[in-house]
Amino acid sequence: MTDAKFPNPFEVKAVSGTQGWERMYPYYYLFSSERRQYEENRFWFFDAMHHPEPMYPFDTITAEAWWVALSQNTSRIFAIPPALGIAHRIVNGYVYISAHGVEDPQQIAERAAYFEKRAGYYFEHWDELYAKWEIKFRGVIGELKSIEVPRLPAYEPEEVVTEGRGISSGYPEPSPHFFSFSSPSPISAQLDHFQIMSPLPLWMRSLAPFFVARYLLGYVYSDSLQDRWSQGHSGSRAVLYL
Repeated sequence: MTDAKFPNPFEVKAVSGTQGWERMYPYYYLFSSERRQYEENRFWFFDAMHHPEPMYPFDTITAEAWWVALSQNTSRIFAIPPALGIAHRIVNGYVYISAHGVEDPQQIAERAAYFEKRAGYYFEHWDELYAKWEIKFRGVIGELKSIEVPRLPAYEPEEVVTEGRGISSGYPEPSPHFFSFSSPSPISAQLDHFQIMSPLPLWMRSLAPFFVARYLLGYVYSDSLQDRWSQGHSGSRAVLYL
């Protein structure tokens, strides 16, 4: 019987033709030598539910938004007793996550008191809070719909020079950068999303087997991706480390 184990993320080789892929992503998304002891002692699994395909570098905002939103809601806002959020890492373009748990019984009991009061209030005032939430969320959607990509003139107005503006009409006001103008929306959307989702674990306990199975199927799903990417992408496989 072989001593089979999940591969170590620090030993996973780059997919053929993608050497240097790490340079496309922020440093905090990568496994690093500085955090090796911490990262090697965690269980990482392929997040096939949210990010089944390799993550385009510019699209990391979509993963980062819910990473931050989930973590702060579970850890500090609703204080879900055994949960302190999650960590994200990228390997060969794929997103892997690991849950931060609470093991100290006293800390769990302390957090349970906060969670019972805050989640209890949510369920007692659900209709009222949901109505407010829907208005707020539709506002976020409205912000995205209102974004306009400007049509640039062949030549900028002379005032750009004579008034010393230094910024062309390609950068909408009030922000000098189109991306920074639009990027708060996905973050706001995820914060609002977990405002409603975070107090639901009490109800979702009955559905726990489904969610656990769905996440663990990420390993199976990644094998199907391996089949699809087999031509010219050999070696692309899920990293699950225990």
